[in-house]
Amino acid sequence: EGGGLCHPLALGHLANHPPRGQRPNAAALAYDFPSDTDGPTSFPENLRPFIPNFHCKPPTLLGTPDRSAFMQSVVFVATRRIEHEEEILINYRFNPKFELPKWYHPIDEEQDRRRWD
Repeated sequence: EGGGLCHPLALGHLANHPPRGQRPNAAALAYDFPSDTDGPTSFPENLRPFIPNFHCKPPTLLGTPDRSAFMQSVVFVATRRIEHEEEILINYRFNPKFELPKWYHPIDEEQDRRRWD
């Protein structure tokens, strides 16, 4: 309902870019929850309701191009120890070819250029 969380574990939108003088403490990585439920790389079917994600576009009758993934997602992985109540900070890595917001500063300009070139 208006403004509430649609899933209590879906909090990625709350991660911020670090302020000047701070470094990211987490990195965003693509992760596909596997579709099989009994193989060596399986994800238990009874835990699927806890996957904090939903399809932006519902799958069609033909499915998605990659049938090995039950759900595609992004996960944050800590790059160092994160203390209790410490904010999760990720490098947004905005494209330097565009005008950047005043609050934004690059963490590594060369890395950003390589990412977008």
